[in-house]
Amino acid sequence: MKKYMCFCGKNVEKLISYFKNGIRITCCSSCAEQNGLVKDSDESMDYDVAKKNKSLSTIDTREKIK
Repeated sequence: MKKYMCFCGKNVEKLISYFKNGIRITCCSSCAEQNGLVKDSDESMDYDVAKKNKSLSTIDTREKIK
């Protein structure tokens, strides 16, 4: 069984958090590529690292939508 489920419905081992204009968008690599996050984001990091970093004062779309 995979560790996470992306918004697209895929079960994946790893999610990436992409940062654009102070908003954190977390998704699988396929969704990120399809939606241009890979090239348009200001920064990216592994979701496990991002969720542990309390100093990130951003909106996390992954945690808002349940």
